Amino acid sequence: MSEQFHLRFGSESDAADAADRLTALRIDGRQAMHVERRETNVFSGCTIFSSLDHEVLLEGGANGASTSFFRLFYQVESLKSGMHHPEGILWMRIPGNRPNAHSEKVSLRDVAPTLLSMFGIEKPDYMKGTVLSLGTPVARA
Repeated sequence: MSEQFHLRFGSESDAADAADRLTALRIDGRQAMHVERRETNVFSGCTIFSSLDHEVLLEGGANGASTSFFRLFYQVESLKSGMHHPEGILWMRIPGNRPNAHSEKVSLRDVAPTLLSMFGIEKPDYMKGTVLSLGTPVARA
């Protein structure tokens, strides 16, 4: 996603300081940045997905300073129109097979074993998923 980025630091204290500073940033009282820190790594991204007035301030900078949001960020050409569905979707077209729909949820763990089976490769023991039914071959005249 274009609004997300990774930061790598030489020490955990530097990473913690950066994470705290990013977390402190606000727009109209709303947190402006999503922040995750793991040891010396910080993953962050802007949480604003709506149009903003060009005069809006980004608050909570060093020593409580504010600056124009658009001095540091830019408006993408089009606004995000939706979010990923938490359950996702899996669609595979197998040439020569009749379509097969699964009414139950399909585990991501089943995708790799299924793809391997399509190429005649046994799944490794560490893969816990099962091979999905891929439909039935269409009879050729």
